Amino acid sequence: FEQQVYVYAGAGLVALLLLAALLVYLRITGPLRQIANAMSDASQGDLDIEVKGAQRSDEVGVIANALAVFMGISRDNLSKQEADRQLANDNMRIKVALDSVKGNVMMADNDGIIVYMNESVEAMMKSVEPALRTALPNFKAGNLMGANFDQFHVNPSHQRSLLAGLKTTYDTQVEVGGCTLQITA
Repeated sequence: FEQQVYVYAGAGLVALLLLAALLVYLRITGPLRQIANAMSDASQGDLDIEVKGAQRSDEVGVIANALAVFMGISRDNLSKQEADRQLANDNMRIKVALDSVKGNVMMADNDGIIVYMNESVEAMMKSVEPALRTALPNFKAGNLMGANFDQFHVNPSHQRSLLAGLKTTYDTQVEVGGCTLQITA
């Protein structure tokens, strides 16, 4: 009779171990496989995946939640990258258009640094360089890009305050070295 008890106890223990293994498989291995599949999909660029198990409070839930956060951040970064790409494309189209304009176009940033000149303004500045040098001895048409436009004004603070208060288009003519320059800001 004692041997039968050991056999039944052993069989019961084996059944409990099998049940425990099944629970581990269902409770941990299955969700971890889903997380692994989601990570694999994300590595292929598919970020529209529902991450299951993120609401769990155990380690599997922590991993699933971290993956869900990563996927959300990655989607946001992708959206930002797409917006940046769109902005770069728009800026390139504008630059190409301005490069093609026959009128003289020069742009400066908020600090007065010349950041853009189209070919027309470059050619015009080169052609009038000798005349402008009579009034501005240090003027060199080839050194305009990256230069501050304050160097061309007798009273830079006046120009700065004028530009800072600009609400509409400002047109003026200036005489420099025998050249008349029509400026629209």
